[in-house]
Amino acid sequence: MRHWQCKCGKCEAFGSDSPPPCQICSDCGTDYMGNKPKEHKWYIEQVETDEGTKPLSRCRYCYKTKGQIEKGKK
Repeated sequence: MRHWQCKCGKCEAFGSDSPPPCQICSDCGTDYMGNKPKEHKWYIEQVETDEGTKPLSRCRYCYKTKGQIEKGKK
């Protein structure tokens, strides 16, 4: 198991895989490896809904949807 943290130490991550480079500490603005964070890199996924097939934008790094990321910013 490995440990990562941003430059100020407020945000931490533990695990065998490195944290997504798009996760940002709100205090110091670095990613969980202490580097300048990357922008989300989007891909379009087709999902089946009650209204048929619809596009869904998801980040290649953290796998969150655009809606989840926007909701977390508020």
